[in-house]
Amino acid sequence: AVVSTQSTGEYDIESQALQIQTDSLPDDKTETVIRFLTAEQQSIGYIHIYFASPIQYKISPCMDKFVDAAGLSNESEKIWTIFKTETSLSITCNGDVMVKLEYATVGIACTTALSKDVAFIWFDPELDDASYLYRPQPYVIDFDVEGSFDPISGKGYNLNQGLEVGDVVTAIGLYTGEGAADVTSKFRSALLKKPH
Repeated sequence: AVVSTQSTGEYDIESQALQIQTDSLPDDKTETVIRFLTAEQQSIGYIHIYFASPIQYKISPCMDKFVDAAGLSNESEKIWTIFKTETSLSITCNGDVMVKLEYATVGIACTTALSKDVAFIWFDPELDDASYLYRPQPYVIDFDVEGSFDPISGKGYNLNQGLEVGDVVTAIGLYTGEGAADVTSKFRSALLKKPH
């Protein structure tokens, strides 16, 4: 089904993990629902997190029922990190692995759907009342400032525009072919965005 773009954001989750912030406690009965869309806006699957006691999750089309999420932090503020490849999908919560799903171990429907490239993410405004903010997963500059090399994209760029070792950045700018100054500006503003 084609999904309305009203709450849709362009996002290449295969290149950089997505982080979603929630501020719900178990048993709040709130939900996070994020759909994966192709470039043609076709929905290929979704992640549904339900704040029951215990917290439960479902990954469609790979799972028919909700599964209890064991061993999650008791903190109300949670950062969920989602990374998808052609063969697997993983979700962590505050750094703890919640699930690492290998599509081939589930079946052909799961593999056929989730192996497709995701071009957009969509927070379902009718169901999602727990997602507070989202952003690309930041990483820390941990290489030689003089080296001008990005470990994610493999591209070089000029770090003399204000980036320093220890800065927390995202890699968005590296994929757009922008100039070094624009890249630095994007790195510096790795802010969370509202999903709706």
